Amino acid sequence: MSHLRNPLEAKLAMRGGKPTLFINGQPQVPIFYSLTDVPGGRWSWEEVPQRNIRLFYEHGIRLVQLDIFLDHIWSEDGRMDLGLAQRQIQGVLEHCPEAAVVFRLHVSSPKWWIQLHPEEWTYYADTSLQPDLPWGLNRLIEEDNGPATRVSLASEVWQREGERVVGEFCRQFSQTAEGDALVGIQVANGVYGEWHYWGFIDHDPDTGHAMTKRFRKWLRDRYGSDEALRQEWGRETVTLENAEVPGGEERNTTSSGLFRDPAHEQNVIDYYRCQHEVLADSIIGFSKVVKDNWPRPIITGTFYGYFFFMFGRQAAGGHLELPRVLASPYVDYLSGPSVYDPEANATGEPYRSRSLISPCQLAGKLWLDEMDKRPDLADGDNNLANIRRNMLYTYTKGGQGLWFYDFGPSGFISQAGQVHGWWDHPDYLNEIRGVHELLKRYGKRDYENLADVLLVYDTRCYYYLASQLQEDITHFIEGWMPLGLFRSASAFDIIHFDDLFRVDLDRYKAIVMANTLVIDDATRRRIHEEVAVNGRHVIWVYAPGSCDGRKLGSELVEETTGFQRLVRHQLPGEAKVTIPALAEEPLEYKSWDKILDPLFAVADDEARQLGFYAGEEACALACKRLGDSMSWFMALPTDSPAVWRAILQDAGVHFYTSQCGDIIYAGGGLVVLHTKIAGQRSVRLDNGKEVGVTIGKEGETIIIDAETGDVL
Repeated sequence: MSHLRNPLEAKLAMRGGKPTLFINGQPQVPIFYSLTDVPGGRWSWEEVPQRNIRLFYEHGIRLVQLDIFLDHIWSEDGRMDLGLAQRQIQGVLEHCPEAAVVFRLHVSSPKWWIQLHPEEWTYYADTSLQPDLPWGLNRLIEEDNGPATRVSLASEVWQREGERVVGEFCRQFSQTAEGDALVGIQVANGVYGEWHYWGFIDHDPDTGHAMTKRFRKWLRDRYGSDEALRQEWGRETVTLENAEVPGGEERNTTSSGLFRDPAHEQNVIDYYRCQHEVLADSIIGFSKVVKDNWPRPIITGTFYGYFFFMFGRQAAGGHLELPRVLASPYVDYLSGPSVYDPEANATGEPYRSRSLISPCQLAGKLWLDEMDKRPDLADGDNNLANIRRNMLYTYTKGGQGLWFYDFGPSGFISQAGQVHGWWDHPDYLNEIRGVHELLKRYGKRDYENLADVLLVYDTRCYYYLASQLQEDITHFIEGWMPLGLFRSASAFDIIHFDDLFRVDLDRYKAIVMANTLVIDDATRRRIHEEVAVNGRHVIWVYAPGSCDGRKLGSELVEETTGFQRLVRHQLPGEAKVTIPALAEEPLEYKSWDKILDPLFAVADDEARQLGFYAGEEACALACKRLGDSMSWFMALPTDSPAVWRAILQDAGVHFYTSQCGDIIYAGGGLVVLHTKIAGQRSVRLDNGKEVGVTIGKEGETIIIDAETGDVL
């Protein structure tokens, strides 16, 4: 073996309060260039990919990501061929000799293995299998959201075999010259490699033999005996040996409106919990194999943690075991694309990551955004503002990173016949270089968090919620409600419910409990003792604490919020709230009128009643002093920045501008203002300094030093 250079080593460690990527001991700004898996743009040695690798290298980017599949490495006769993987890295090093490469290694079973093992397939509760197209130059993952013919993500047979092959690949490839340039492996499986269950958006996996076997094993581990299982499920004939995966009707029918009642539907709750734990354990298993079989320090990552805009299909194919994956010592980073909807692409709108990325920082892990939005070459100025906005969002949330994803020739063919990559424009590349250089400087500083509002989301509550609903109220709470906070000109963090007692609560003046619909008694007590204290405002949304994991009840919502009388309510018309006297002018907002069961109204005489269901006297927004804290109850969520400003102002939250619609990202020494509203602004920093800026046109991104006020 001849080495191209000294082998690279990579690790992740906390530095200055943020997770930091080190390569050969040197800290790196985690910004990558990434090729696609799409034919025409996937091979590093081809003309268009080589051009774009070189362009990013010339503009300062030395980190590169490439796709490789087990289909490319491992053949049916058992041979392992490293040639394609070697050539992928060779193509990078030809133009970027200093590159550090990460493989997105697709650990899904090869197509030939699938055909040999029908007993390990995924089956669907609502439809039959669909084979892949047998002709054409197709993406290997094109039909993933099928109902595709794929090996079950619960298959223990494939997990063992796949781990064996991945381990062998790591041992062999680490000894090649090209392996010297490899610093990371991102394990990929599920829909498009993103660890969503096959076909989940429109279909109901997985009723196959492999999942049934795994489910019964999970039940044995959880309950231990037939008697315990029967008691929890309320079924006299069920046993650990005959328990079945619930079918489509059971999954898509609930006995208590939005909620599954544990007294009647524990089997469905258990199934979804099993599905998500098994998937998370598969990620951890493959990551461990990489760590154990690569002879040098290497980082491992995965697509995981997706939360916002999951099509109302969180239980069927989301990523609900985020704390489980983050707790693993074998996973260094999580990643995912940004939110696609609602209103996430246009200039002047809030860019946001798909995940709850602050938990990554708390766990000492890195989050990497996939920049897979196609810029419009005809709209250069606005796209520069968008690139700047997007790159700085993850940085201000704890020094996190990103990669620029390039679909290659499928991206652009100009009227003049030129073939472009997705980022192949001088202005875009110069903007990327400029922000990269800025983050090199500011990334050397200790991370300082500037948020004083905390938005709390739960993932595991979806085990208890209806699953076949793309327009239920929780989908609004995930996708639309944060828009109001983003447009309020305040700075806020987003965390997982499990991290509520791990963060430094002293810095937050207001805590929004967004979808905390399932709260056990012990956690409820801790919230009252440790969160609802010190003058803090706690804003409860919709039906908090309606379930304690064992039962449902309105009294649980009262115990959670501190309001003495919350009565069940039905709307005769649209879901609209009017607020006559919270702000200088009357406010109103409209929420979705889908799946509003349960729904509550405040009848507590000690509460300050502020908002009312339209045309009624029933109260839908109220606040109440509880000891030295303020409890708010918001029966219907809102995406109105004016409403959020009024509530947060009452809590003493800091606003960076007086303009509703201004979007603020703040942290890591920077304040970033993005807006589509032109005009003069006085930006008031956290330290009290006033900075005057001019927004010359609709859609600009202004970067300000958080300490000095210098406009950067």
